[in-house]
Amino acid sequence: MSFTAKAKEIMNDKVDQLPLDILVWGAGKKGGPAYKKRVELRKRLKEHFGRADVKFSEEITKDPDLKETPFASADLLPHQRELWHLAACDVCIVLDASKGSGEEIAHFSGTLAAHKLLVFTDEAYKRVKSFPASLRRCGNQHFYSQDEFDSCNLIGRVLTLVRHVALAKLLQTTPN
Repeated sequence: MSFTAKAKEIMNDKVDQLPLDILVWGAGKKGGPAYKKRVELRKRLKEHFGRADVKFSEEITKDPDLKETPFASADLLPHQRELWHLAACDVCIVLDASKGSGEEIAHFSGTLAAHKLLVFTDEAYKRVKSFPASLRRCGNQHFYSQDEFDSCNLIGRVLTLVRHVALAKLLQTTPN
């Protein structure tokens, strides 16, 4: 089999079909264009990764099957429940376009699960020197332009990075 054929097989038949648990954090329903982009991103992730379970934390918290677990417990604060969500996922896409997503980044960028966060921030904040900006720089932060946000280019970048996460997962589980 040629290198090209192998590469296509790995990408299309293995990586893109790997079961993944993907969280998408970002603006809530009142977040306007940022929420619409979050919904669009979830849709595209589901389409592209056929065996992926793509969720918002809000959905996990309301899941009746998880009612009696820490994933949905009313006894925990939102960031405590979200730590459970983050622990269960393979990757968490964070559209850094709202106060809530900024809080999620602040809560989890210093944890052992921080490597799961793929943070996407508007390039307008690239040179900001605030404390929240310094927290974002500690992780897997990617900047996007307004043109990328408005078009599908941002989603294409997200798909590429999630595909890389899937490849890493595949290589960890493939026997030698």
